[in-house]
Amino acid sequence: VTPLVNLAGTDRSRDRGANAMPDNSGYDRLLIGPGAEVKVGKVRLYSGVNFPIYQNVVGNQIATPVYVAFIASYDF
Repeated sequence: VTPLVNLAGTDRSRDRGANAMPDNSGYDRLLIGPGAEVKVGKVRLYSGVNFPIYQNVVGNQIATPVYVAFIASYDF
């Protein structure tokens, strides 16, 4: 078992085009959170929970207060 700290950032620009809603699209955010990775043979399992430490959402949008991730991978 390997404990981890995840830091993830997103910069999403506003929509463009004929059907775009630029006043209600786009955001910037920075997430941080604990996680753990387990390696069993060639299989790796990762799980983590991330919380926003910075968030700038443009317009009227729904933003999640917590981001949960689970990743399963296989080493060839």
